[in-house]
Amino acid sequence: MRKHKSVKSVRNSNSRTEPLAKAVRENASLPPMPIALRMEALRSQQLISHIPGASLEACARAYAEIYQARERAGTLDELIARRLLSLANTFSPARTETIQGAKRHYRLLTDFIPGCTNISEITSEQLRLGILNLSARPARLEKARSDEHVAFAPSTIGRVHSNWCALFNLARKEWRLHNNPMETVDRPKIFRRTAIQVLTPQDVKALLAAAGQLAPELVPVLAIAAFAGLRRLELLHLNWEDINLAEGWLYVNRDFSWLSKRRVPTRDNLAAWLRPYASNRGLVVCPNTARALDRTLKSIRMRAGIEKCTIDALRHSFGTYHFARFGPIETMDALGYSSRGIVDWYYFNRATDAAANQYFDIFPAEATSR
Repeated sequence: MRKHKSVKSVRNSNSRTEPLAKAVRENASLPPMPIALRMEALRSQQLISHIPGASLEACARAYAEIYQARERAGTLDELIARRLLSLANTFSPARTETIQGAKRHYRLLTDFIPGCTNISEITSEQLRLGILNLSARPARLEKARSDEHVAFAPSTIGRVHSNWCALFNLARKEWRLHNNPMETVDRPKIFRRTAIQVLTPQDVKALLAAAGQLAPELVPVLAIAAFAGLRRLELLHLNWEDINLAEGWLYVNRDFSWLSKRRVPTRDNLAAWLRPYASNRGLVVCPNTARALDRTLKSIRMRAGIEKCTIDALRHSFGTYHFARFGPIETMDALGYSSRGIVDWYYFNRATDAAANQYFDIFPAEATSR
């Protein structure tokens, strides 16, 4: 029975093992295995011993498939040509723009990887470095010749990432490439230091004085924006019950889960500006005031002699001077940012210590006279 079972299993084996099966059926003596081959088989068995269900034959077949895929794969230039041809055969209203954009993005790829490179030799690390380097190079040649440095926008880098990923997906589909090297390459989060408006301490002081003359109901709103750094939407949802001057805290977005919940310390100058309104209840910005907020703020800043001023300008002014006086960690918590990198990117080295001290020494006229 044992002999019949072994012969039956051998007859069902692969055709590539037929000479060995024939030798077993004929009870012929097998050729002796060289010692070097035995040692290689033992070392290979040790390497795959931790893989459940793995065998030397299965591993050899998998490696043979990978090797054959490498042999089938062409060069980077050939793959780009196939991809552009497939885009040309796609009927779309924006087909021309799509092809032109893909050409530009694939030209960036061939800038650091030669077009004659075999597709199977391109690694994820090369592509990752290529994506990251796009944020550190000029977007146009004329900008590269000048002193001004203009990097690729994050949205452009995202489109480049998508086009590269589609390119290697085509290689995996047509040339049966083992894997897509772009699968492990993440889209980088790039924070660009955009232009923000920062008011001087003299401008903020004049703005609050003008608000006291034209619209006294806006004085606490502007004071909270300037000395607590709240966003416009956060100001519109803020209630007087969220301000606790006795404990020295201002609670932001306590009832709104889709916004960043936090508590901001009320410094001495902010407490002095809010103390006359401590008995108020309800919304800090009433609906009528909210509808006319921009128009009223324009009148106030014109009275103060300020060319431009928004709620965001007051928030960025707070962030700038708060960073200079209290450091990045407290500024990140006060503004509701989730990353210190954003705080450093926007507010690092924008204000001096003297200007920061002067900013947080802005008190109402009544408190100053006392």
